[in-house]
Amino acid sequence: MTFVRNHPTRPHCLTASRRGFTIVEILFAIMILGVGFIMIAAMFPVAIQQGQLNLDESTAAGIAIGAQQSIIATDPSGAMLGDTAGQVAVASITNLQASRISLSNPRYAWAAAWQRTGVAPAPSTLWVWVAACRNRSAYAAVDLANDLTLYTVQVQFTDRAGTNPDRILFSTSDAGALLAAENAYVVVSNNPTGVAANGATYRLGSPTPNANEWFLQPGQDLQTGPKPKLDTLDVPVLMLGRGSSDNTKRVTVGPPAVAADGPAQDVMLFKLSGN
Repeated sequence: MTFVRNHPTRPHCLTASRRGFTIVEILFAIMILGVGFIMIAAMFPVAIQQGQLNLDESTAAGIAIGAQQSIIATDPSGAMLGDTAGQVAVASITNLQASRISLSNPRYAWAAAWQRTGVAPAPSTLWVWVAACRNRSAYAAVDLANDLTLYTVQVQFTDRAGTNPDRILFSTSDAGALLAAENAYVVVSNNPTGVAANGATYRLGSPTPNANEWFLQPGQDLQTGPKPKLDTLDVPVLMLGRGSSDNTKRVTVGPPAVAADGPAQDVMLFKLSGN
């Protein structure tokens, strides 16, 4: 009897030589991966910044409504917020001072101004600035008389022809030049030649090449929308602007001895009914 042993045939592919990647191909693949990682990494700061902006704005809306309700509840008769003769004035209600800093998140706070022509119950308007502490982790009680103070400062508006952005120039005789920063809001307080422009609201854009002068942000042109044209000289405006790293030494009215620093505290400005 004869036995036959079967030997399986090896696949041809295993016996053939296998070609690897060249160093050029490997380097090219690494380069592509590197570019991809760089692009992905570049997206994270933008996403974080946008997320913080969205959080600030959503938080600001709730804080502004809460401030409006507190003011109306505290001064239902309008005895404290009386006749401003059309001027926009700082709203100082003593028993609301402590509540201006958010209890749930003391990184946020508010300041307010109001306007009323005639005595209550004549209608009034509130402007509520919602601020975020930019130089420290949170606001403290001392900030109520420092970083969270609204200042009246003198400015000059320049109406630029055509598509050129309008400009605002801050005086060096008061705190305005030091408080000014991109994204800060200004509200016309008492236009010298008439109340029609009082309450007009603008937001600062980037600085111009000129000292203490800023462009107005797009959409803030002096001639557009319901905002009337302003005088071009010495217009008093209310503003919050920059805070200070040392919250006991923010700028004071008059030539300040200590400069404010950092970005503008302003998150959003809300115009609301005061009745």
